[in-house]
Amino acid sequence: MPVLACLARTLPIPYRELSSEQVAADEAYLAAHPDPVWLDRAAEAIEWEWIYANARKDLRLRCEERSDYPFEIQAIRLGDVVILGVEGEPFVEAQLEIKETSPARYTIGVHMANGCAGYVPTKRALARGGYETRPGTWSMLCADGLEMMTTGAKDLLCALYTPTES
Repeated sequence: MPVLACLARTLPIPYRELSSEQVAADEAYLAAHPDPVWLDRAAEAIEWEWIYANARKDLRLRCEERSDYPFEIQAIRLGDVVILGVEGEPFVEAQLEIKETSPARYTIGVHMANGCAGYVPTKRALARGGYETRPGTWSMLCADGLEMMTTGAKDLLCALYTPTES
């Protein structure tokens, strides 16, 4: 007999912390440049530092409202198939670990489901740096965020699916 079931959980994942030096530098930069700094006469290209400073300011304001991001994970079971939805874009290492350890025969991961927590990088990627790891609205979760999301997803799958069922 086919099984149809679903579960959802919300994990409180802490936001990334910004250093007081970074906050001060951003405040000084934005005070000096309250409007976009255009790189061209057509006003089509904005200076990246202006964008980054504003994204970090947005992250700081979010942290002032709430210390953690309510990260939702959803799973829908259709017989031997589980569709797992997570917010944001978790790095592929977590997606593969979830698939490899899933009790379901087939696990389909869907990101950017019902919200956007931005990129959710590995600790290794955070140490290397790069666009996806820069703190801001596109990468706002703490360094343990990916591990917390992975553990939460695996726990949800286990609660939803027992491999001995037929």
